[in-house]
Amino acid sequence: MKAISDSLSHPQSNDQVQQPLALCKWILFLYTLYLFFMIACSVCNTIFLCCSPADSISVIDTGNGIKIQLLFGFLRLSESYLPPNYMNTSVQLLGIPLTILDILLEYLPKLLICVQFQKIFRKLKITSTPFFPEIIFYINRIAYSMLFLGIFSQFLLQMIVFRIAYQTFYFNNPLRFSWILAGCIALILANIFRHGCMLQKESDETL
Repeated sequence: MKAISDSLSHPQSNDQVQQPLALCKWILFLYTLYLFFMIACSVCNTIFLCCSPADSISVIDTGNGIKIQLLFGFLRLSESYLPPNYMNTSVQLLGIPLTILDILLEYLPKLLICVQFQKIFRKLKITSTPFFPEIIFYINRIAYSMLFLGIFSQFLLQMIVFRIAYQTFYFNNPLRFSWILAGCIALILANIFRHGCMLQKESDETL
């Protein structure tokens, strides 16, 4: 109740909070459009690889990896992420799983993170306090999606692709520590919000 009365008595402070949120919402909106664009390109590239003869697809050995010509752009793979005999496979066996798994293991988790942020911004717009159980639920989803991107995304991609393309299990540098760190920070933030919800509930009960 105190938080509500403070926001009513200081409308300018509420506007100062809403302005950065509006900027964040626009950035998030543009990034979401980018993800949809990348998903659409990956779908088109997958269809292109499925329908094109293998000898019509340009595969370039760059000396430290390979570069595959796609309908939209190139598919570049560094030598550090490839097995020693990385040229001894079909371009379709390598390219098709990569483009499909890019959608499932990379773009969709990022899209889920964007959706959760949009829900948080929508909730903050209609409430006077951020301490709600729904926001904790959204932050936890963001955290687990980030941890998935950091721990499992590249591991699963490399394991599945190389099993299909090279009939072997091979993975190198599958962990992405920036995503793991971001996920841990988000989990800590969720616990802080959980404690804030408890204090907010106690405050409301005493008034």
